[in-house]
Amino acid sequence: TAMTDFDISKLMSSNELHPKEVTTCGMTFTVYVRRLPAVDLRKFQSETRSDDREEVATAGFNALVKSIRTEDGKPFATREQYVKMDAEAVSALLAVFTAVNVAKRDDDLGNA
Repeated sequence: TAMTDFDISKLMSSNELHPKEVTTCGMTFTVYVRRLPAVDLRKFQSETRSDDREEVATAGFNALVKSIRTEDGKPFATREQYVKMDAEAVSALLAVFTAVNVAKRDDDLGNA
């Protein structure tokens, strides 16, 4: 396919929801994970490497709010709710977030 015929829209982030089963705190439930656009994912990756522990903690909560959804696409929980969740639950949700939002490091783009 010639580049002039290439549909760039096929490379854009979508709001497609990926169902993921989560087992934590003695229960199993399904959440729907939205892949973050590159700008949000890079911001998350950058913040998680900060020397500021508060920034690192905030990065995870913000990413969960943007990415973890209910079946109808609404946020699964608010930032305030994530902050008060059991650490095991937050870890389980971050695991499904990471499974859907995998992006390899790209040193050329400064997200090392």
